[in-house]
Amino acid sequence: MSQYAHKINKSAARLTEMIDSILNYSSAGSPDLNEVVDLNHIIENIKEDLEIKILEKHAVIEHKKMPLLNGSKILFHQLFYNLIANSLKFSRDNFDSHIKIDCSFDSEKLLITITDNGIGISIENSLRIFNVFERLHSKDEYEGTGLGLALCKKIVERHNGKMIYVKPEATGAVFEITFPADILH
Repeated sequence: MSQYAHKINKSAARLTEMIDSILNYSSAGSPDLNEVVDLNHIIENIKEDLEIKILEKHAVIEHKKMPLLNGSKILFHQLFYNLIANSLKFSRDNFDSHIKIDCSFDSEKLLITITDNGIGISIENSLRIFNVFERLHSKDEYEGTGLGLALCKKIVERHNGKMIYVKPEATGAVFEITFPADILH
């Protein structure tokens, strides 16, 4: 039981830091976009934060070795937290969740792809999902505020990137995030 208490305390401390940073962001105008961001570290922290949900969903989260970026640590944490938490939330019943985070880059751009095997999003709703307070499901079906993906898109745009939903070949959801190559550290 103390193992769970330790994990809860660690997650609560990170959440407190995130809230403080968001409050600073809103009062100061903009976060520091010149921090060195280790996406590997961020993803591992999120996996720890969501460990109980990951175990409940029998989820596997795999990711390639991610590059170091120039940007805001707190905003990148929020971006990946929202995307991973959504993949877990919108998983299919009676299926183990699988979330894959890939990246590739060249001299012009960095492409990050987040793929899951969840319930997916119809192509008709693919633009609505980025609207503030837009919900595709009732609160009785799935918890949430309808802010997650709108915030993700805003974070990506704040780092001069673009985020789109791509219809997967099979089931699930695929999000592509593209940044200019100058974001690479």
